[in-house]
Amino acid sequence: MLIIPVQLLPLNKPQHYYYSFMEKVRDARFDTLKGFLMLSVVFGHFFSHNTTHGLVSETIANFIYSYHMPLFVFVSGYFTKNKKVVRGILRLLETYVVYQLIKGLLGSHSIMEMLVEPRPMLWYLLALIYWRLLYYGIESIGAKVSWRIIVVFILLSLGAGFLPSVGREFALSRSIFFAPFFFLGILAQKIQIIDVVKEKVGFKTGVIVLVVALVLAAVFAYTKIRVRSVFAGTSHYPLDSQWIYMLARLINYFTAVVISIAFIRVFSFENKVMGNIGKDSLKYYMFHGLFLMGVEFLHLPWSTLLAFLYGTVVTIVIYLFNKTWLSDFAVTPISFIIDKINAKKLKNNG
Repeated sequence: MLIIPVQLLPLNKPQHYYYSFMEKVRDARFDTLKGFLMLSVVFGHFFSHNTTHGLVSETIANFIYSYHMPLFVFVSGYFTKNKKVVRGILRLLETYVVYQLIKGLLGSHSIMEMLVEPRPMLWYLLALIYWRLLYYGIESIGAKVSWRIIVVFILLSLGAGFLPSVGREFALSRSIFFAPFFFLGILAQKIQIIDVVKEKVGFKTGVIVLVVALVLAAVFAYTKIRVRSVFAGTSHYPLDSQWIYMLARLINYFTAVVISIAFIRVFSFENKVMGNIGKDSLKYYMFHGLFLMGVEFLHLPWSTLLAFLYGTVVTIVIYLFNKTWLSDFAVTPISFIIDKINAKKLKNNG
């Protein structure tokens, strides 16, 4: 295999970068970045579900929701490879079906409800399937992802807000809204995004942007405006202020990119613990939803401090659980069993 040391490549890349036939090798800094993003998702959900709706909880939730899913979707697109799309879709579908059934049964939902509306947080898996199918279709006909498809999805998202029929059903609204970030990630595969951001944006600038975003999140919280409701593309525009909400959604595309760039600049470095969380990001995404449902089912008390405590305990429990083989089985049980059977056959034949 041809290994090209990084110092022979442009942009003065760090020593831990290597390329094999010009294909990116795993970058530990991305694992750390995904780890911080995953913690944002976990704590964002616990703070946003805090029934006391205190100023601090709402501020944190507003801040987290301004960047976490746009950046997470971008990273998903960045690491989507055409040759692995089909296998990835099948595994996503397996996880989606299993957890849709589990959460649907725990929530006493009807079969029709489980078929039509993804249970909390499962929308992302369904959206990933849509995006990857579209990407596979584009590549299979010899076309390439371009800025045009990003512009088209932005326009579709802006228009979809006027249609009450485009909502949570089949995750259509969110799939359309977040699609530009996924395909932006596809386009960014041509560059080393972390190195480019670090080269173009100073660390202090990144910190300042995040601080400003946090202050604005507090202002929104004080004025009872929820970023997750206004900007996240989860529902149609209110009839009495449709054009204002459309403008807000358009602004959100811009602010999400700016805040995401700042987040990449500040939180992309090598860290073993956060890197392990980043490598297991799908597991954290799936498992923490069950814990969140448990807190709500048991009617446990809420407060800002308790929301933080719940998120911390859940993160630690999942971190320890992920050290066992049961975590692999819990995410993709069918694939896990098939892989074990095939491994056993290969061992016996060998």
